[in-house]
Amino acid sequence: MHGCIALATMCLALGGAIASAPPAAGSPPAALVAHPTLERMALREVNRVRARHGRARLRLRAAMRRPARAHATRVTRTGQVSHEGPGGSPFWVRLRAVGAPYPLGEVIASHFSCRRADLRRVMGAWMASASHRRTILGERYRTAAVSIVSRTRCGQGSYVLNLAG
Repeated sequence: MHGCIALATMCLALGGAIASAPPAAGSPPAALVAHPTLERMALREVNRVRARHGRARLRLRAAMRRPARAHATRVTRTGQVSHEGPGGSPFWVRLRAVGAPYPLGEVIASHFSCRRADLRRVMGAWMASASHRRTILGERYRTAAVSIVSRTRCGQGSYVLNLAG
């Protein structure tokens, strides 16, 4: 069964907490695969949810794709759900490096597959969490980038949604 093993707690602006579980013991290293079609679907789903709550549509900020992809790759490869990047740098450093304006936010879900049903589960879990919901529905966010990276063609992976003003 493909489902939620861990879900990172939303990091608002410059702080937050993380809850995670390690990957299954004995999981072999695997090739990692990005899912651009599912990423576009994920941004559409975020915008659908935002519209239902009277929030502005988020536009794709292409420059934010690179740090989102790099972080989703890192989370999927290591199995460690964290908003920290290499050397312990916070997520906002990655986003500011590509010119993303404040406010900044990041939500992470890990150990989901790249199936459409899991995309719905990820959105449901994010919206059921007060901190994730607050970030996704943040009124000051105008742009976003999504990255979904999995082990093998459609194995378990990580979702990273970055938001910016």
